[in-house]
Amino acid sequence: MAPALRKMLIGVGVLVAGAAVLVGIAVAALFLVDWNSFRETVAGRASESTGRKVEIRGDLDVVVSWRPQVRAKEFVIANAEWGSKPEMLRADDVYFQFRVLPLLRGRLEIDSMRLVGLTVLLEQQKDRANWEFSARTPEAAVVKAATPQDREDFPVLRRLVIEKAKLTFRNSTMKEPIEAEFAHLEALGGGMDDPVKLTMKGSYQKSPFDLTADLGTFRELREGGKPYPVKAKIDAGTTSVSYQGTITKPLDFQGFDGTLSLKGKNLDELHKLVGLPLPQSPPYQLTGKLGELDKTWRLQGFKGTLGSSDMQGDISVATAGKRPHLTAKVTSNAVDMSDIEGFWAAKPDQPGSTKGEQAAAAPLKPRGHDGNADAPAAKGAPVVPEESIRLDKLRAMDVDLDFQGKSIKSSGPALDDIKVTLKVVDGKAMMQPFELGIFQGRVAGNLTLDGSQKIPALSGDLRLEKVQLGKLLSATGLDDKSAGSFRGRARVRTTGGTLHQFLANMDGEGTLMMEGGEISRLMLELVALDLPEAIGTWLRGNKEVVKITCLAAPFQAKEGDILANPWVFDTETALVEITGDIDLRNERTKLKLLPHPKDFSFFNLLTSITVEGDLKSRKADVNKLDAAAKVALKALASPFMPAVSPPEEEETRARRPCDEMIAKLQENKKTAPIGRAIENAPTK
Repeated sequence: MAPALRKMLIGVGVLVAGAAVLVGIAVAALFLVDWNSFRETVAGRASESTGRKVEIRGDLDVVVSWRPQVRAKEFVIANAEWGSKPEMLRADDVYFQFRVLPLLRGRLEIDSMRLVGLTVLLEQQKDRANWEFSARTPEAAVVKAATPQDREDFPVLRRLVIEKAKLTFRNSTMKEPIEAEFAHLEALGGGMDDPVKLTMKGSYQKSPFDLTADLGTFRELREGGKPYPVKAKIDAGTTSVSYQGTITKPLDFQGFDGTLSLKGKNLDELHKLVGLPLPQSPPYQLTGKLGELDKTWRLQGFKGTLGSSDMQGDISVATAGKRPHLTAKVTSNAVDMSDIEGFWAAKPDQPGSTKGEQAAAAPLKPRGHDGNADAPAAKGAPVVPEESIRLDKLRAMDVDLDFQGKSIKSSGPALDDIKVTLKVVDGKAMMQPFELGIFQGRVAGNLTLDGSQKIPALSGDLRLEKVQLGKLLSATGLDDKSAGSFRGRARVRTTGGTLHQFLANMDGEGTLMMEGGEISRLMLELVALDLPEAIGTWLRGNKEVVKITCLAAPFQAKEGDILANPWVFDTETALVEITGDIDLRNERTKLKLLPHPKDFSFFNLLTSITVEGDLKSRKADVNKLDAAAKVALKALASPFMPAVSPPEEEETRARRPCDEMIAKLQENKKTAPIGRAIENAPTK
């Protein structure tokens, strides 16, 4: 908020400068009798002194004494020639009383000042500003002496009241101006050694704004030699800021050294208030040591919360470059993923937050159901949200972030120990490296989101290591007795403007592999549809496990369609071949499982299973006709089963050991995407 507050303070300074102009007018016209008759003459002198046209369109009245009083109606200072509007400052009613003797010594002491109906326009273009005046007459020396250039020149102001004021600031780089309106502003300073109290009530960027501040004395401000003490609290909209410390250069709003506390309902509000491109968020609060040097703001040793997540670390924001540059090192003991989803996605319930982002990607076909890709999606069926990627903020700030989180809460799988090094340069975000714990294993690699182009592009190279099978199955509610670890790799690339579009346009390839481990017999018997044995195992609570020979799940993704060509799961008791696809574009899945049990029990159904449905709900169907035929054949062949089972079982056991299966797939690697995926899979 500091840059914007600085502009507000500049605005107040302009008001004081305007008052100084009137002081110059009063000093130059002390010997005039009919003040109102000479208002054009006095205004003309003021115009020559400032280099701007100054007008007093209403009445002018001066009471001459050792403490003169000046009152003017409709006081106007023209804008710079290059300004967007004719007037820079306008006041319906100006009144002040000042002391003559201190002014002769070069110090302006104002007993009382009251401004009503004030409008100030501040404009800046590159190296010029409309609040910089040029003087051309001897009387300008009086104005210059009265105008605060350094802290020791700042006037002693015992009482200041501003009512019904509007301040607007704009520069060549801003899309929208900063606007503030004050229903009432009051500053009470007393004498040189009395602390200054400041109160302000109004609106800022169309949000309610309140400020209270306890400042140092005018003597401390003017004499310098040590930092100026400040204790202030600001409420703007739902954001609250408090600061207690010192400012080395208070008139330049530089040299902060103190404690800052910040809290609010949404970080996105800071975007509207001060232009800092922060994401949407749940309620937050933080406290840290604020420092500023050479237009770089630092919040060191901060601690706070973001929703139910804790955060601590160091943050700095450099404001001197083309874009703000945020550098941060942040750690967390507990992160809720729902608290930080606003960092990459825009909430549709936030007005204007998705403007210009949905159009960045080509339209998609509706998410189909019942096998019809063009059919409308069922109510509540979509799983992947249509939340836009925050391109406006991604392009507005450069970032160097080092983040580490220990425990992670999410609506999906159990996550932990996240480590991310994020770099954002000119709209291109790179996570290199990216590490995340999942099911007691790790996902590691790099991700790049290029938001600098019209249609954003996402690419990644991820590795999966030591993901525990038992933890994965337990999370699905299927099994908790299995053991073993996965490894895998995926290379993906996609384009789009929303999360769904990224998945729907995804191309790539990869594989998931497992060699060794154990899985419960119950799981295998259910998959192979050995129904009586599965029921018996469940009733007896049999904890017997089966050794896993090999799991190989290579895949190829084309426009959001993930193909299984095939996936093979081989154990000492059953081999399952899986073919089909998972269509992320339309959120459909259709997989065919062909089990080959190796124990040949009487009721074992050697038939295919089809798993079909959307990503939210699926159902498994058995080929009933095929199953009935096989049961009949088994019934007829049951007298001879003892004689034929052993050789068939041995043949099945030797059908596809893992090494042989991988070797066969790799033979076709030049033409088969699956073979390439196997070749590129990480080693043990």
